[in-house]
Amino acid sequence: DLIFWNFVKDVSMGEEKLRIYSKDTDNKGQPLGPTEIHFRIQCYLKDITPKVAFDCMADSVQRNSWDTRMSDIKKVKEEGNEEILHYFVYSTMPFISHRDVVARKQQL
Repeated sequence: DLIFWNFVKDVSMGEEKLRIYSKDTDNKGQPLGPTEIHFRIQCYLKDITPKVAFDCMADSVQRNSWDTRMSDIKKVKEEGNEEILHYFVYSTMPFISHRDVVARKQQL
């Protein structure tokens, strides 16, 4: 799965480890535009299951409690088992712009 990704850097913080990859093509193998960049990050977090890590990132309300880069969470629509949220994420990396995010969540 990492055959098309270029290794960038390993970061260790005690027992927690982070590995960063990048690539210069999109998922169809086409070159990225001059303002595009693709990153893949793999990490090992001690005593955290993959499900808990995913839930913390995917749940925008929970994430807003610990991620200081998020702001302005607004529920755009709620109907039945579905909700649409809008929020803003500030980038701290050079050359990467701030992001407006629209997330659709559906309870199954």
